[in-house]
Amino acid sequence: MTTFKVRAFFLCFCIACGFCVIVGRLFVIQVVKNEFYVKQSQKQTQERAMTPAKRGNIFDRKGQILATSVESRVKMALLTGDLDTETRFGSKRNRFVPIKRLYPNGECAGSVLGYIGRDGCGLAGVEYYFDRFLIGEDGWAILSRDGRNNKYAKIGMPSKQPRNGNDVYLTLDLDIQKIVENILKQAVENLKACGAMCIVMDPKTGKILAMADEPSFNPNVPAKYPLGQRLNKCINYTLEPGSTFKVLTAACALQEKVKRESDTLDGNHGLYEIFNETIRDKRDFGRLSFVEAFKYSSNVCFAKVANSIGNERLYRYTKDFGLGAKTGIQLPGEETGIVHPIDKWSGRTRVTMAIGQEISTTVLQMALLFSTVANDGILVEPRVYEKIIDGNAVLVDSAPYKPIRRVISQDVAKRLTAMMCEVVNGGTGTRAAVKGISVAGKTGTSQKINRVTGKYSDKKAWASFIGFLPAENPMLLCAVVIDEPANAE
Repeated sequence: MTTFKVRAFFLCFCIACGFCVIVGRLFVIQVVKNEFYVKQSQKQTQERAMTPAKRGNIFDRKGQILATSVESRVKMALLTGDLDTETRFGSKRNRFVPIKRLYPNGECAGSVLGYIGRDGCGLAGVEYYFDRFLIGEDGWAILSRDGRNNKYAKIGMPSKQPRNGNDVYLTLDLDIQKIVENILKQAVENLKACGAMCIVMDPKTGKILAMADEPSFNPNVPAKYPLGQRLNKCINYTLEPGSTFKVLTAACALQEKVKRESDTLDGNHGLYEIFNETIRDKRDFGRLSFVEAFKYSSNVCFAKVANSIGNERLYRYTKDFGLGAKTGIQLPGEETGIVHPIDKWSGRTRVTMAIGQEISTTVLQMALLFSTVANDGILVEPRVYEKIIDGNAVLVDSAPYKPIRRVISQDVAKRLTAMMCEVVNGGTGTRAAVKGISVAGKTGTSQKINRVTGKYSDKKAWASFIGFLPAENPMLLCAVVIDEPANAE
C-alpha cells in the first residue's frame, strides 16, 4: 500500500510539473513573446502587395504623345476602399499593371526623349532629367492568406493608393521633328556623309522645336544600339564651328566700332602668313569691303579683323555669347566646349579663333549665338519643356522666358542681320534662299584633325549652316551640321 501511494504521488507530481511547463510555455507565448509570435503569424498569413504607379506621359507642345506607359498581360488586383465584406483578392476590380514604356513614334526624337532602365527609372534624355516628376509613387495593400494560399482583403487593413507620375509637356513640335529627321536622313544618304545634327528653335523665346541627329536610335529597344548612337550629339558632342564663328567676330568688330560695313580689307590673294602657318582662302581675293569679306567668308580678311579687335575683346565677346559654358538646357550630359583662357593662347590663336578654329562648341551653343543676333542682341536660355502637369491637371512647374544678358546693341544686331542676308542672297549660302522670304545665315566648313599627323585634314570636315527667317522678324532658326559629306574637299 505504501508503494502504491508513492507511485501515485510521483505520477501526480509529474502531471503537475507537466501542467506547469505547459502553462509556463503558454504564458511565454501569449504574454512574454506575444508581439514576436504575432509577427510570425502575420508573415505566414499576410503579405504586402505593391500596386505600381503609372509613369507620367511625355507630350509635345501640341499635346501629341511622345512617351507613355502601357499595360502588361500580367494582371494584378486593384483593391478598392469600399469593400464591405471580406473579399477574395482579385475577385473585385482588376487592372493591367503598366510595366512597359512605349515610344509610339519609334526613332523620332529618340535622343531627346532618352529611355528607362529595368527598374523603371530614366537613364537618358528627358526621361532622366525629369525622372523625379515622371516616376510617381507606388501604392500597397496588406492581404491575408488562407490555408489554401488564397489571398483576400479584410476591412480595416492598411493600404495606400499609388500616386501616378506627372505629365511633361515639351517644346518639341512632333511634326517639325519628323520633317527634320526625314531631311537629315536624305542629306546623309545623298552626300554619303557619316552623320548629321540639326536644331530648330524659336530664337525669340529659346524654345527648342526640333533636335535631331542622324543616325538616330529607337528608345523602345535601346540595348540594340551602341552607347555612342544613343547620345544627343547636339549637346553631347563638340566640334570646331568653322566660319559660322565669323558671326561672333563680325558682331564684336561692329559693336566695338573696329570695322564698318564700308571699310575695305586686303585679301592678300588668298594667303596670309602668321607664325609659320598659312591662312588660306578658296578664292584669290583682292580688296573686299567688310560686308563682302563676310559674304564670301574670307579667312584672310577676318584674320586681319581679329588683329584689329585684339585678344581681350575677342575673348570677352566669346564668353558673353555663352561659349565655353553650359547653356542651361533641361537635358543631361551637356558639354561646355573649349575656350582657352588668354594666357594659354599662342601667337596665332587670335586669328585662327576668329575663323572658327582652336575653339570647340556644341551645335546648341552656336544656335544660341545666332539666336542672340535674331533676338536684337539678347542671349536667352534655351528650354526644351513647357510645363509639368499632375494627375489633377494642376500645374506643377513651367519654364518661363529667361533672358540672360544683352551682348550687342539692337542696332548692331540689325546691321549684322543685313550682312547675313547678303550671304544667302549672293554669297556662300545661296542654297538656303527661300523664295518670298528673307533669310539671314552663315555657312561654315571646319576641317577635322588628322589623328596621325595632328594637322587639319584636306578631306574630312564638318559642313554647317545656321540661319533664321524671316530676317526682319525672326520666327524660326535652324542650325544644321553634316559630318564628313563626300564633297567636303
